[in-house]
Amino acid sequence: MKLHKILAVCAALMILLLPMRSTADTLSWTVSNQSSSDAAVAFFYSRGGKIPEHRDGIVIDAGSSTHVELQCERGEEICFGAWDFDDEGEWGAGRNNDLGCSTCCAICSNGSKLDNLYD
Repeated sequence: MKLHKILAVCAALMILLLPMRSTADTLSWTVSNQSSSDAAVAFFYSRGGKIPEHRDGIVIDAGSSTHVELQCERGEEICFGAWDFDDEGEWGAGRNNDLGCSTCCAICSNGSKLDNLYD
């Protein structure tokens, strides 16, 4: 009888805790470098820190684009920051995620985002 009660309590706890699990999603992000300089782009979690796979930045030649599939938790905010190699330009959140921006972030929800870098 005691084993039956223990199993019932465990099952009830599992049902209560299931909604607390986070759900992984993918955010598709395309960055088009329309500037005259080669640039790099990195992605940042809103909770702080760069997304590890792109910590050093993804190089985008002038006139080229890159497409990235970012694994993230549903509802999480991801921001992009880009910079040129001449240290003359930064876009989005910048190299260190320290520039204010109103359109450089997206919410993770199996969606897609496009950003362009201009001189």
